[in-house]
Formats: sequence, C-alpha cells, structure tokens
Amino acid sequence: MKYSKILKSLSFLLFISFSTNAQEQELTSSSDKRMLPLRVSYYGENGVHPGLRVGTSYLLHEKTKVKIYKRQAKQSKKGSKTKYIQYKLDANLGYYNHPNNHTGVLLGLGVTRHKNKNKKKVSFAWSFEVNYLRRFYNIETFEILEDGSINTINLAGNGGLMFALAPSIERRFGEKGTLLFLKPAFQAVKYNHSNFLNAAVELGVSLNLSK
Repeated sequence: MKYSKILKSLSFLLFISFSTNAQEQELTSSSDKRMLPLRVSYYGENGVHPGLRVGTSYLLHEKTKVKIYKRQAKQSKKGSKTKYIQYKLDANLGYYNHPNNHTGVLLGLGVTRHKNKNKKKVSFAWSFEVNYLRRFYNIETFEILEDGSINTINLAGNGGLMFALAPSIERRFGEKGTLLFLKPAFQAVKYNHSNFLNAAVELGVSLNLSK
C-alpha cells in the first residue's frame, strides 16, 4: 500500500512539472531560466536491456563564483575564471525490457548539481535519484491454490524503491540550448527483502521547447 501511495505522489509531481512547462512558455524572457526542458533518452538497464526515459527539471538555485589570481602576471596571462553552479529538481518516467524476464517501469525524483566553467559548451553534473521501480514478469507466472489447482497470475511482478547516484556529461548545441548528454548511473535496488547493486546508462537530448 505504501508503494502505491509513493507511485501516485510521484505521478502527480511529474504531471505538475509538465503542466507548469506549458504555462511558463507564455512568460517573458526574464523568466527563461525557470523554463522546464524536455529530456528524452535511451535508457539501458545494465547498458544492454533497452528502454526509454523522459523527464524535466526545475531550477532551484544558482550561484556564480569568480576566481581572480593574486599575481598580476598570472592574472594577465590566464584571466579570471567564472564557475556557474546550478541545483535542479528532476522528475523522470521511464521503462526498460529485460527479454524473457521482466519489463521495468520506473518513476522518480532527483536532485542535480550542475557545474559549468566560463560558459563552455561542455559541462558536468552529479545527480541523486529516488525512484519507484515496478517489474512486470514477461513470462507466464502461476500459483498453486489450496485445493491443488494451478492459477495463472496476470501482471505478476514486484516493486520497490531504487536509489541512484549518477554523474553526467553534457554538450550544448545551438542558440536554443539543446543538450546532448551521457549519464551512467549506479543503483541500489530493492528486491523482496534485500537490496542489490545495479547499473544503467542514459544517452539522450534535452530540449528547451519554449525558445
């Protein structure tokens, strides 16, 4: 029951995120930094079990750090360095298929720390995610009843929380801020009464549809 409530809450937050994106497209350019991008990616569970993931992110906080060298000669040679740091709230929905085993559907939230130096086209980030993963067996599943008869179970499977730590590298293209990103993830997955380590990789694009 508690997992059902978690799934409903995450679904509501994801719906609100996309709805807000549609509303904010009508705002002025001064609010562009609050626009919610659309992220679409290939999601490979363990890198080989194919799937798809979509999501968005909301800017929570940003700050700028400027480094100036004390030595005048070094400052004149290298110039000042500006570091841009952003903290974002992420919402994601996806699935993958493990042939002859199960199909996984995952829904979750995350927090990302994004860093860019001197507004370069390549930037780096770290994300921490909490997902709810539901597995649906894609093979026939049966149960034996008390009277000894055999019953087929439809939509059999199991579910649990999945925690993920994910570094990522992004490359920006064009004036609209389109991003190509690669994001491997290291996961701790709940299965029955224990946890096990898992991995996944994402390769996709982030689109600012409002621009």
